[in-house]
Amino acid sequence: GDAAADEAILADAAARDLLAREVAEALAFLVERCGDLALGGAACEEYGPKVQQSLAEVEALRDLMSQLEGLLSARRTQRLVLLVSSKRYLERTAQRVEISKMQCGKPASRRAALEKVKADQMAEAGRSRTETQQLLTAIKEVKEDLEAELTAHFKSSVRILNTST
Repeated sequence: GDAAADEAILADAAARDLLAREVAEALAFLVERCGDLALGGAACEEYGPKVQQSLAEVEALRDLMSQLEGLLSARRTQRLVLLVSSKRYLERTAQRVEISKMQCGKPASRRAALEKVKADQMAEAGRSRTETQQLLTAIKEVKEDLEAELTAHFKSSVRILNTST
């Protein structure tokens, strides 16, 4: 059928219940029929030989019907029914999806912010190293000048110890 008709069946609680009961009844019949055929039971006399099916065919139908019953009662199907039949549930689900999408974007934006902070700190560290090197060079020059002046003043060689230069 078309999608609108499928949605109408899903949205109608009475139709869903009827469908579930019919599937359960058909499944029960197929289970019983498999048991009869497995015990070597006779074919149904109501139907001609062309309609009769083998045990394997009936078991395949039973398995398919069991799958259908499981699908009808599955949590995913219940959620689908709610999405189709309840505007409020659909809106809440859409809102949860939007929140999840925003949450997914947060780590990437947080990482980008941290990368920017890291780059800023690396640049600051580079500037600090440059400034430290300039200060050490200036201290060394002042030390050498002071040693030269003190050597000239005391007329003896003077060295300043315990410096970081």
